[in-house]
Amino acid sequence: MKVLVVGDTGFVASYLLPALKDALPEAVLYGMSRQAGGNPNVKVQHFAGDVTDEARTAEVVEEVVPDVIINLSSFSSVFESWSDPVTCHQVNYNGTLNLCLAMVKHAPTARFLHISSLEVYGGSDDPSVSVSESSPVNPQNPYAVSKAASELLLRQYRISHGLHYTILRPSNHTGPGRKPSYVLSGFAKQLVEIKHGRREPILYVGNLKAHRDFLDVRDVVQAYSSVVKSDQAKQQIFNVCSGNSYSLSSLLDCMIDTAGVSVEIKVDPKRYRPVDIPYIRGSNSKIEEGIGWIPQIPIETTLRDLLAFWEKQICQTQGIQEV
Repeated sequence: MKVLVVGDTGFVASYLLPALKDALPEAVLYGMSRQAGGNPNVKVQHFAGDVTDEARTAEVVEEVVPDVIINLSSFSSVFESWSDPVTCHQVNYNGTLNLCLAMVKHAPTARFLHISSLEVYGGSDDPSVSVSESSPVNPQNPYAVSKAASELLLRQYRISHGLHYTILRPSNHTGPGRKPSYVLSGFAKQLVEIKHGRREPILYVGNLKAHRDFLDVRDVVQAYSSVVKSDQAKQQIFNVCSGNSYSLSSLLDCMIDTAGVSVEIKVDPKRYRPVDIPYIRGSNSKIEEGIGWIPQIPIETTLRDLLAFWEKQICQTQGIQEV
């Protein structure tokens, strides 16, 4: 089996590539991203190329002729999608289109593993609501619209060209290595900087009332690799989520306790989104019953590991003794 991971130098790919090697030891792994040289931590045959470049995408697919394409190349920030919807749609929708075009021409029997998002459901005002794969799609931000549109595109290519695909809708996921522009990693970085006197003891936040379904990235990649192995996953849609909805305020309180610091919380209006869904919680029963995947890592472990990651990063870069 030949597996092409598009976006192989990103955060999720740094965890997915080793997971694929473990789950599919016979598979030959290839990667493609704008970054030359590929992922420094995992050796795969890497191709430099931007998924928004139709010609280059076709060249890579033609050379590899993969059995599976996993598209991790994504404009993945909901917050930034409000200020740059054009780039968001170019990467998420046009990139998907370019891969579809390349597959139809050069790898018509391959399977497309499309990474969508739980955001396509739009969330709810009711904390008791749990969205399943049969729930209506109701995207409420540019990022979610780009993902929902890409799903429709895949369905059209299945009808018109017989494209094989699996759509995965992951919830918010984080873990060591996540950029601080993402909420929980941003909290962790600020807390460690406060702990070591690198910033004043004020932690800046956005909307802490929002409730989100969070997963550890290490659980997410186990779901992805399990789906790649499964014949039951073809032409299916699966939520990849914890089944829990956590308030950002409760997660922040847990991180503050773990970090052992005293901080003042200040709301930064610039961190608010034009539309912020109150509650998102997914049901993972379909992927559990169909694939056998369930999350294993408690949210408390994820938060602790995020803090440990930033502790190491900040101490190394600033010559501080780790505490």
